Amino acid sequence: MPYCTLDPDQSKYLQKVVADKTVIDMGCGDGHLAQVMANTAHRVIAVDKQLPQTESSRGVEYLALPFSKLTDEILKQASVAVFSWPHNDAIQWRKDADLISRLSHAEVIYIGQNAGGTQCGTRDFWLPLTTREVWKYLKAYNELIHYGTDREKRPLLREELYGLVDGWYTGLYNSPSPEGKKCSPTCKMYHNPPEGGFCSLAERKLTDSNAICVEPFHEISQQKEPCAL
Repeated sequence: MPYCTLDPDQSKYLQKVVADKTVIDMGCGDGHLAQVMANTAHRVIAVDKQLPQTESSRGVEYLALPFSKLTDEILKQASVAVFSWPHNDAIQWRKDADLISRLSHAEVIYIGQNAGGTQCGTRDFWLPLTTREVWKYLKAYNELIHYGTDREKRPLLREELYGLVDGWYTGLYNSPSPEGKKCSPTCKMYHNPPEGGFCSLAERKLTDSNAICVEPFHEISQQKEPCAL
């Protein structure tokens, strides 16, 4: 399935969620997804650094702006914010680290793939989402996560876990040697993916090679030094 493409169930769900609502498409790319949402949404505001080359807007309002230039007045117009394959520029996300909190009034839909050799977003994108309630998690080639506006303590989704530790490929390149030398927390996760797609927030100690995470997770996600298997 091509980059940024939804399967039929995901497309149906997305159009149902945005029906009769004002949506802001954060990083609209070629505008395809904005056009899809315009079929049912009341209004679609599509944002990217450059306007897409499209023949027809079909009810989509395009804004050629970086995220840092989006005012609260613009953001507050939307009740749903969609991030489809968010960029992985760590420096830029550090500058835009308050973006998700500025969208606290809006539902957030994430579409992307962190566990297949790619990376969508960085820690500064993912961290504020990990405390939001999850309304829907649809898995396909691209994963769709629908976040509500309320906060809750819950297990991390696997997609969030990969995003917080800088993506699947980081773990791949930090793989331990056959001699069992030290490796990063990302590496542990790569070799022992959370069962069922979740990483438990319950207290777990690194007692054997099957350990995936420790308590609290956010400490290990920020850890600088490698840890032994």
